[in-house]
Amino acid sequence: MTNKNNKQIVVELRAWIENPDQVRNQIKKLGATLEHTKTFTDHYYGREGTALDLLWEETGQAVRIRECSPKDCEVFKKEGVVTTKEGKFAHGASKMSILFKGNLKDSKKFLENNGHTQHLLDIKKTRETYTLGLMGICLDEFERFCPAVEVILRVNAVEEIPNAKEKSLKFLKSLGVKDYNIESASITNKILVSQLSRDPKIRKAALEEQLKEHEVKLKECLAKRGEAYVLGGDGWHDNPAFEALEAEYDFLISRIRLIKNELLELRTTS
Repeated sequence: MTNKNNKQIVVELRAWIENPDQVRNQIKKLGATLEHTKTFTDHYYGREGTALDLLWEETGQAVRIRECSPKDCEVFKKEGVVTTKEGKFAHGASKMSILFKGNLKDSKKFLENNGHTQHLLDIKKTRETYTLGLMGICLDEFERFCPAVEVILRVNAVEEIPNAKEKSLKFLKSLGVKDYNIESASITNKILVSQLSRDPKIRKAALEEQLKEHEVKLKECLAKRGEAYVLGGDGWHDNPAFEALEAEYDFLISRIRLIKNELLELRTTS
């Protein structure tokens, strides 16, 4: 299936990082070129009563105002991309459309006129944008959240999405990013969920999604741990690969236990 609208598909993979300077130095050594540095605020809006749906890109209704200054704003719409004939959604693949350009007041008026009257969240960040060959790399430092790195590739057909994701994943791992810090879904969605988690409906859906992801990662970790035990040397003794997987196993078990406890609390209080 090709892209009939002749609009490139943006494939993004993101990861939380602890040391932006380390990542910055790594990508510069690889030859990445800094294009620009911008500080801006993203204002997220939804239709009244549909905030939960708007957190996920499948709806094709994710809308935001990107404010570089009160006089320089753009209204974006992010549309999800279908990757299989069964209609399975590909997290991290989307088409971006600019709906409006103007000042902040007129941008809000534009959204209001189109039914997006519910203000969800504001996220302020400083972004360094780099290019490395055909790859875009963004280093994001948020005002109130952990820093993150984002890898961006553009493809012309839906069939090219898996290869682009695999290339991005390998690149992130080459920077030393841990599997459990990599987000296939939008980091913005994670932030929105965390900030809106006082709503039980949003919190429950987010926790269930996290539980599925962590259980898949746990299964993969167990398989890798078994291989490392057999192939990595003297069993568990003097086996760095096995020790690293043991640490990841402990982390995943702990997270799964916490998530299940939170879900149990929601069931007993609802």
